[in-house]
Amino acid sequence: MSVVGIDRIVSPGIRTVIAIASRLAPLTLGRWAGRRFVTPTRRRPLPSLFDAQADIIVLPAPKAVTAYAWGSGPAVLLAHGWEGDHQDLNAFVAPLVDAGYRVVALDWPGHGRSAGSGPAPVTAMARAMQALQRKVGPFRAAIAHSLGGIALALAMGEGLAVGRAAFIATPAHPIDVKTRVARALGLGARAEAAMTAEISRLAGLPIEWVGFANLARHFRLPSLLVHASDDRMVPISDMRALVDAMPDAAVHVGTGLGHKRILSDPTVVARVVDFVRLGERPALADRAA
Repeated sequence: MSVVGIDRIVSPGIRTVIAIASRLAPLTLGRWAGRRFVTPTRRRPLPSLFDAQADIIVLPAPKAVTAYAWGSGPAVLLAHGWEGDHQDLNAFVAPLVDAGYRVVALDWPGHGRSAGSGPAPVTAMARAMQALQRKVGPFRAAIAHSLGGIALALAMGEGLAVGRAAFIATPAHPIDVKTRVARALGLGARAEAAMTAEISRLAGLPIEWVGFANLARHFRLPSLLVHASDDRMVPISDMRALVDAMPDAAVHVGTGLGHKRILSDPTVVARVVDFVRLGERPALADRAA
């Protein structure tokens, strides 16, 4: 369930029904909202030249997760956001392959061509990355968009081996998104509390714990934070919270790029690829000497 556009989906009539249900059956309504919040609407990837050239990797994690790999060399992970798919980060594939990396992208459970039609909480996304690493080995770097950044941070805190990480338009805390959705739906306090409890139950851990500031305490690595000043889905204030959690991270702010256009902006792509390659430069200098 995405917060952007929910006003167009929830008509005044539905709001009236929700308001009545909030009073008469808040627990049932909240559980429904919580389950819907972590159940993605699938967008099937379009036929793509990149996909045709990729090595396909299918992982049992525990439902079949589909991943794509291009090139050879140290592995770089691409992690898309909620209700997206691996093609969202296609702009990074060619420059990274040309730079000598093996680029590996996956569709989260319930997304793209991966299996699953029910809830796919952030913990399932983290497990998918861990399963992928068991197949392809450690990641020299990772590039994550939106909620994929939270999943990446969670996985790294649980031992995912990543050399450096770029977080693009990553929310500070999923609970903030949950609150915006609950308000857009018009949930009452008891229904919203039930929604939070259901999300936590499906994730297998308290949603309050899955904030970037808390997760960042469990890993330390070179990081780049990228955001657009006009992002309506994840406001720029979220990036400021990430900066507070990772004061040593590099920062890049774009304008006029929103939440999705930022992934194909040439300046952003070049900045992120340069950040990935930065980790190789000392080794290259040593070889040149």
